[in-house]
Amino acid sequence: MKFSTRLKNVLKEKNMTQSELSKRTGISKSVISEWLSDKYEPKQDKVYIVADALSLSPSWLFGVSDSKSIDQSILNIYNQLNETRQNKVYSFAEHQLQEQKSELEYYGQTAAGDPLIGEQVAPIISDSLTVRLLVNGDSMEDLYHDGDIVTYKKQPTLENGEIGIFVLNGGVTMKKFKKNGDIRLQSLNDKYEDIVLTDKDDFTILGKVIK
Repeated sequence: MKFSTRLKNVLKEKNMTQSELSKRTGISKSVISEWLSDKYEPKQDKVYIVADALSLSPSWLFGVSDSKSIDQSILNIYNQLNETRQNKVYSFAEHQLQEQKSELEYYGQTAAGDPLIGEQVAPIISDSLTVRLLVNGDSMEDLYHDGDIVTYKKQPTLENGEIGIFVLNGGVTMKKFKKNGDIRLQSLNDKYEDIVLTDKDDFTILGKVIK
């Protein structure tokens, strides 16, 4: 059974709308709608977020388990251990959780549409050589979708045709960098027009999108 079918069935069973799921998960309604229409499947981190919001087994949503219930076998084993071994298991699990959280962290958002203004400029002050950002909008579909997390490598220049993160007039945006006489910031989604830079624009290249 596909992810889309499983999610449809669960929402129907729980009498939950796409809007309600969006509020619980922080994932946009448009992205959830595309999952349900089987346009594309979610990335692993999104499946875990949805499973947690619906109190379901991630393995079931992935389609590798027939049980919707969260597996209790680990807890059963843990309860049979003596205190010393329980402490070791707890320390290991806590370490794994911290690693997982760090993998999912992001420092702000980047527009895939009009540049985001204000507090979303946070990635500029990050000390990391690579920075993770939450995509907001659909101008870079079908490569990047609303709700995806992208990683960019800090660098002040880009080659023609590379996808980068930019600050444009105080806002952060992700576009394809095009330089042929003039400089253009190009969307992958054809419904958006190119942004043609002028001398009046305040423009900075933050870095190159690497995944």
